Amino acid sequence: MNEVISFRGLYLAYLACRRRKRRTANAQRYELRLLDQLYDTLTALQSRSYLPSPCIRFVAQRPKAREIHAADFSDRVVHHWLVPQLEALFEPVFIHDVYSNRQGKGSHKAVDRLQSFMHSVGHGGWYLQLDIANFFNSIDRALLFKQLQWRLSKALKQGKINTAQASSLRWLSHVLLKHDASRQARYRGDPALLQRVPPHKRLGAAGVNKGLPIGNLTSQFFANVYLNPFDQFVKHELKCRHYLRYVDDCVPRRRIGGRSPPCSYAA
Repeated sequence: MNEVISFRGLYLAYLACRRRKRRTANAQRYELRLLDQLYDTLTALQSRSYLPSPCIRFVAQRPKAREIHAADFSDRVVHHWLVPQLEALFEPVFIHDVYSNRQGKGSHKAVDRLQSFMHSVGHGGWYLQLDIANFFNSIDRALLFKQLQWRLSKALKQGKINTAQASSLRWLSHVLLKHDASRQARYRGDPALLQRVPPHKRLGAAGVNKGLPIGNLTSQFFANVYLNPFDQFVKHELKCRHYLRYVDDCVPRRRIGGRSPPCSYAA
């Protein structure tokens, strides 16, 4: 780990983490002991004794009641270090039209792209607006870790990373994925709000080794990793030319007539 992560790398992750959040209480508490905090985290990572801290659990009410598990600021610094390392390996294999949690993408770009699809092919055809039911709670963390391992192994064989990097990224990913954010989480807010979240939408009810906490940078990135095989299937097996996805919402289109490649779906 010493060869992979440095104090400077962790400091840059801290700068990314505090962006637009410097006035929050968590960020200010962290900054009061900034050097000590960074040194403690670096030591824990280098010795492989790092473990995530308990999350803050609360209910967000817009657009609908959702259970959020917010990681401690020190853990979010680690997330901001890890995700760019993994992004460098996964970005070349993601399809172009995935717009969530990617540089230069976003919801506005997704809307623009969808409009361009509609204008380019006219009125003939149909569209489906799909989402994956209870997506984050249904993610199989063991399967997700296998996907990460496979990409790290391939990157190692291709010479994109060295053995130390592969080992460290694999270890840290495993630590974060085996962490059950619902355990020991500290609830903040009106307890009555929890009743607005259906039981099956709560992370604690997801089951053993299932579910990712909504609200973490790693969860947003891991969602793209988890759904990448689905994206590849739609584009290359179903040959759906006009398709885009934002997190678990996707819009495929099939043209009626003409020469547009077919795009069929099985329930």
